[in-house]
Amino acid sequence: MTDKLLVLTTTGSEAEASKIAEMLVGRRLAACVNIIPRIQSVYPWQGRVESAEEFLLIAKTSQGKEQEVHAAIREMHSYQPGVHFDSDPGRQCCISGSASLSPT
Repeated sequence: MTDKLLVLTTTGSEAEASKIAEMLVGRRLAACVNIIPRIQSVYPWQGRVESAEEFLLIAKTSQGKEQEVHAAIREMHSYQPGVHFDSDPGRQCCISGSASLSPT
């Protein structure tokens, strides 16, 4: 079993994605952060289904830094609350808002 972990989040702009990525790497909370531009997201918002262009961040970190990564993303993210989750199928995903996911 490995202690490596992927943490995913989206942002509404490239500038915000870069800011969060640089902060995570600069604080040594992630070894690398990939930014995938212009993804299309579909999500519930205020009782309606919405769609928006976003930027996907994939932060490569370790389980020992997981809580710090989540806290740092919440600190800098413009979405209220910031939505992010990790790749460990043994834990419930950290999803905020009207949706929730359970591990399979």
